[in-house]
Amino acid sequence: MINLKKYTALIIAFSLLTVFLIQPFVLANDNVIPIKKINEVEEIIYGKSTSESIINKINNLDQTLFGEKKDGSLVTRAENIADYVLAQGDTPSLTFILNSLEWTLSENITSGNIVERLNNLESNVFGEMRSGALVDRIKKLADMSYPDGRIPGKSVDLKENTIINLKLKEKLDSSVAQKGEIIGFEVANNIEIDNKLVLPAGTPGKMRVTKVEEAGQFGKPGKVEVEFLGIRAIDGTVLNLKRPEKEFFEERSRQYAIGAGILGAIVFSSPLGMAVSYFVPGNPESYDAGSEFTVMTVEENEIFALDTN
Repeated sequence: MINLKKYTALIIAFSLLTVFLIQPFVLANDNVIPIKKINEVEEIIYGKSTSESIINKINNLDQTLFGEKKDGSLVTRAENIADYVLAQGDTPSLTFILNSLEWTLSENITSGNIVERLNNLESNVFGEMRSGALVDRIKKLADMSYPDGRIPGKSVDLKENTIINLKLKEKLDSSVAQKGEIIGFEVANNIEIDNKLVLPAGTPGKMRVTKVEEAGQFGKPGKVEVEFLGIRAIDGTVLNLKRPEKEFFEERSRQYAIGAGILGAIVFSSPLGMAVSYFVPGNPESYDAGSEFTVMTVEENEIFALDTN
């Protein structure tokens, strides 16, 4: 009986201790480290999320971005890093600044993480890549490229169902495509709103093959099912995409669609998990690099866009 009382008391004490230890971390969202955001920042900066502890993640990002470990709590430091790198809609993000510089200096948006892209941009501009904190290196490019180093930008609304033309960067063939294969594409034309550049031509994106059906007898077309891995606007906002409605294609003749190289037997997985088809009359099963296809935005997004006036 005595042992049972001791055991019960021990359980109660442990429970109370657990509550007091955990409570400071769960009182409010403002007191929680945004781990998901930090992982996203690592992917943008380094190309992948690391397996480091959260303390080391924040220390390393501080050092990479600012050249020093910043003061303050882990929560404050993590939020400051996320606010600087990730899209906010009404303020310029690090992604917006680098994309704008790349577009201004080369009229091209390249793929890769921010460290790689900055190294390549500096090599093209200065003949060599520089060292030091990313913020200092980017500021030097901005000072050289814009009056007072201020990149002209403004917040705009990218409406739901905005049409975007995409272009394959490599051949896609239903007879050889493999499940899990990654296919690259890029934006075919600039998307602008009131002379504000929202999505530059050449912006890269990727999609993953999730299902393949080879062409069969009696004219059955080959079919490839894919899912988008995300395409980012100029400020880094991830845009969700869907196929246009049936009426959109009815406005185009078969000859126009095929002549324009629009993809036929491609199936896109929608954000809701439903597979939707891109069928064009005929029996297409292979698409060369450069073939175009049309998608639409799923929802409205606030984008911090580059003023091209």
